[in-house]
Amino acid sequence: MRAKYFIWLLVIGIVFCSPGCKKKYEDGPFFSLRSKGERLEGTWRAVYQRENGREFLNDHTITLEATGKKSEPSGEYFMYTLYTSDGSGAEQTIEGSWALSGDKEEIYFRNDTYSYNPNDGSGWETGYWKFTDAYEIRRLTNKELWLEVETPTYKLSLEFEKE
Repeated sequence: MRAKYFIWLLVIGIVFCSPGCKKKYEDGPFFSLRSKGERLEGTWRAVYQRENGREFLNDHTITLEATGKKSEPSGEYFMYTLYTSDGSGAEQTIEGSWALSGDKEEIYFRNDTYSYNPNDGSGWETGYWKFTDAYEIRRLTNKELWLEVETPTYKLSLEFEKE
């Protein structure tokens, strides 16, 4: 009887730890029972920010709503930033849609509405800029989202925790 359980445990271990298995994102996790869309959905608050080697942290949140299929996660998003690191107190909001790349290793934010309040008494300015930002997903768990953008002249790393 014990040999039967051992064989089943061995088979399950081989299935989950086979050479074909690899973690999707560089910083994990290795395995998750929740879909990427389910893990992405919710409000995320930045807890770490590094831009071109300089660490600072603004009050920055992203709210992701998943409306697409589980196999092709996508949806709407709202981003809010209060610039505290430079002391300006300026505010920015961006609304648009998000989607994962075909290999699900990047998230695309298509910006539709952009609003900015420089906190100088002039009030909010709103624009309708259509552009897309692409971020590499470094880690995606139920509680952590790490994003990165890197070009030859620019590198931004953001780490978020789910609220």
